[in-house]
Amino acid sequence: MSTIQDSLERSHASRFSGRERELAQLATLFEPAGPLIVLLHGVGGIGKTSLVRVFERESAARGRPVRRLDCRGIEPVPLGLVRALGTSLGMELKDVSEVAAALAGFATPVVFALDNYEALRLLDGWLRTEFLPALPLSARFVIMARSLATAPWIAAPGWADHVLNLRLGPLPEADVANFLASRGFTQAVQERIARFSRGNPLALQLGTASLADKPDALSDNLELNQVIDYLALTCVSEITDPVLREAIEAASLVRRITRPVLEAMLPNHSAEEILTNLRQLSFVEAAADGLVLHDAFRLAIESRVTAMDPVGTRKRKRAAWQSMRDQLLVAGVRDTWRHTADLLFLLERPVLREAFFPSAAALPVERARPADRDPILDIAGTHDGDHGAAILSEWWKQAAHLFSVVRGSGGEVAGFYVMARPQDIPESLVPCDPLLEVWLGYVQARGSGLQRPYLFVRSLLSRALGERQSPEWAACVLDAKRAYLENPGAVGVFTAIREPASVPPAVLDLGFELEPSLTVSVGESPLHTAVLSFGPQGPMHWILQFVGGDLSREPNSAATAQVELDVSRRQLATRDGERISLTKLEFELMFYLSQRPGIVVTRDELLREVWKQPFGGSNVVDVVVRSLRRKLGGHAWVIGTVKGHGYQYNHTQS
Repeated sequence: MSTIQDSLERSHASRFSGRERELAQLATLFEPAGPLIVLLHGVGGIGKTSLVRVFERESAARGRPVRRLDCRGIEPVPLGLVRALGTSLGMELKDVSEVAAALAGFATPVVFALDNYEALRLLDGWLRTEFLPALPLSARFVIMARSLATAPWIAAPGWADHVLNLRLGPLPEADVANFLASRGFTQAVQERIARFSRGNPLALQLGTASLADKPDALSDNLELNQVIDYLALTCVSEITDPVLREAIEAASLVRRITRPVLEAMLPNHSAEEILTNLRQLSFVEAAADGLVLHDAFRLAIESRVTAMDPVGTRKRKRAAWQSMRDQLLVAGVRDTWRHTADLLFLLERPVLREAFFPSAAALPVERARPADRDPILDIAGTHDGDHGAAILSEWWKQAAHLFSVVRGSGGEVAGFYVMARPQDIPESLVPCDPLLEVWLGYVQARGSGLQRPYLFVRSLLSRALGERQSPEWAACVLDAKRAYLENPGAVGVFTAIREPASVPPAVLDLGFELEPSLTVSVGESPLHTAVLSFGPQGPMHWILQFVGGDLSREPNSAATAQVELDVSRRQLATRDGERISLTKLEFELMFYLSQRPGIVVTRDELLREVWKQPFGGSNVVDVVVRSLRRKLGGHAWVIGTVKGHGYQYNHTQS
């Protein structure tokens, strides 16, 4: 049955695609000598999914099916991707060899499009170095993401001739003009919307809805992300149903929207009715495991809701956590990871959330190659000395498959880590490593086994900073998270620490603690062990409690204020006795903000309430804020900026 949505998509494709060159490049995937991989990337809202949908539709009309998979619904472990590919082929596949055998049976190229590839970032190195090389030449892939580490694909041996790097840029001016003309706007409005949209399809579509009747609403110096934020929030604010607006705000706080979570967050409303209404919205997508807001909308709404109503946000997140907890406790093995990902998404502290959901593309991590031995041992020698390098040389000799490396832009080894379970380690390696011997003795005394193993991180070093926090360190830590999913019965994690003072705060925040009984001497210096215990119910239950603890902690505003506004003297007073005199406008601005601590106040509101001016594009607010911050010096954090929204008054420095 053809639906209205099908009609809308066909209409959108025919009137707005404007990507003939890119479509032609994608079509080369079906040619015998065409690329094996297309890396399709570009900023949010640039039209990656829309482009591939058009490609999918045009290919199907020629009898060439394109199998598009939403990676947000795929467990980020090798078996998860294998199963998803099998489902798309109508088969049940269990390993890489079965995928290869299934694809070998096709006489013509088989194209898979991996949409929202960010969700599979944990598999990037494995996909590139182990999975794809094992497939027949008939297997072709489009990898779609906002940002991609493209250098490893080009630099990896043999890949350069088989990879097409397709970065999706803004729509050409002629396509933008044709689109706006088809909507019947005047020339002046067309030019205004075109200028703000900068050829970004999402901004262009939002602009036609939000700027048509108020073309002077935005100033000319805004960045594209600020324009999209404004347009997204305007689009939501114009929804007349208050329950639906509240539901959108709640939905922005979670990874996916499901009926149980909506019932928990909005107990006084019908979740079924809300889901029906959400499905009608253009910025809500249907994923395999629920509904999701378009990222651009979600980020804009989440930022505003969190800033405007921190107490209500915490309450909703806590309700969502309780619902997810109940679902996790009864989930089957295959669904456990979905509920775990939902829980991790609720993390509030940026340093912890980044450990699981990095906002930027991480450096590439992959299984070490034979040629990586010398660079790895060189890094070990630099930071762990000759004795440490000698021990790792034995590890390499007997268990090189346990090493993973981080590669720099030129393919060089910029860092590495070694991770294993006790059952993965050859017995002959134990006498060569005093730390390993102590670890195994500790584990054996506690009855750890194949089903409930400890995870050993024997070494994790970057070339530049050793075990200190760095981009290479972060990439290794992120990659190691896959072991949590692959070992749901794990008891805990051991990691070797040379200098306890260098342990990054993020490690301590995650719950790692130094265990004195596991300290050994290697050479002339001690080697320590930090232990993260998952408890008797494994890493998933640990994550459940960890997120619950993060949502229960006291907010920073409970601490003692460092700066106070002395209304009688029209001055700011700091705790160390300093007095800061204010001009009339500075005082009135500070007074207005201080009466609304922690709440975001927009520039428009400040213009209206403090300057007594109507809405406009004036930058006078920014000028006064800059003046205040200069006077505040080391206390400038009192006036916080919420990007794309406005300012807020902070009692304490977060």
